[in-house]
Amino acid sequence: MSQTTPNLYTVVTEFGGDFTETIVWTGSIDLTTGSINKLVENFIYVGGSATYDGISDYDEANGFYYFSNDVSTPFIYSSDVRKQVIRPTISTGAQTVLRIHHDSTNNRLLSVQQQNTGTGYVVQVPTTTDGGKASVLTALPSNVNYDAILVSAFDDQSQMFYLLAGNMTNPNGPYYLSTSLFSNPQPTYQSVLLAGACPSGIAVKTFPQYIAYDSVRKQVIAGVEKFINQDIQYSIYIIQPNGACAARQIPLPVFGIITAWAYDSTTRLMYFALAPNGSPLIYAVNVDTMVLTQSIVVPFVPSSLEVSYK
Repeated sequence: MSQTTPNLYTVVTEFGGDFTETIVWTGSIDLTTGSINKLVENFIYVGGSATYDGISDYDEANGFYYFSNDVSTPFIYSSDVRKQVIRPTISTGAQTVLRIHHDSTNNRLLSVQQQNTGTGYVVQVPTTTDGGKASVLTALPSNVNYDAILVSAFDDQSQMFYLLAGNMTNPNGPYYLSTSLFSNPQPTYQSVLLAGACPSGIAVKTFPQYIAYDSVRKQVIAGVEKFINQDIQYSIYIIQPNGACAARQIPLPVFGIITAWAYDSTTRLMYFALAPNGSPLIYAVNVDTMVLTQSIVVPFVPSSLEVSYK
């Protein structure tokens, strides 16, 4: 019998103060009670802090959770949520890992990364499940602005890679959506600017934080942050392959910074985490109706979320 309700996995940081332990856990979230089952203890360190904001992906077949932190690092960390053990850390050789995608069709891990030369690549990085294979799939478009914004999504079935990024040739202009087909020997990028219905760009203080491929509707779903004076407004962008876009504001009843996103194509729910007034919450919003369907109090602020039906 197939599973009808999702599992929501997370990476959370249990912060300590000066000279006390801070622990980074991989865990699962009970969508009814909000309790977090600590499955894997990834790191313990004294004092300080580290964030792992949204750079992750989940290998559903094997139960492997891959993640990287959002500061300059070449490392991808991983844990086995089923056996509840740490897996080998992967050193990519990059200056920084920007995004991670697990390709379940070809059982490989893709790292979107920037090298010390400043050039960006999508790289198949070696793992223990793919026999240690490593190869460069493609260079990112030369006009990508790494100082602005860069989010990406990958569709396992079509092998299509989607990149939403700033444009160095027009730094204050709108972001563009770039696509590439990885099943071709020489991937070719096709780029389209976001339609006017979805404002984007530094000039309008609007920044995509997360995108996912909707395998049911064959479109891209984005979580977007916009600064309005001293407030932050969040929206869902629904982007078609030709760049046509519909913007829908999330009716958040509280103010706070969203720290993690995860989209479920089956239920059409976007999960996101934030901590207004220091109280961690997870919400779920239907991307078609924009109705908030869940509000869950959790003990720690999730810095990464992944949905699974296994």
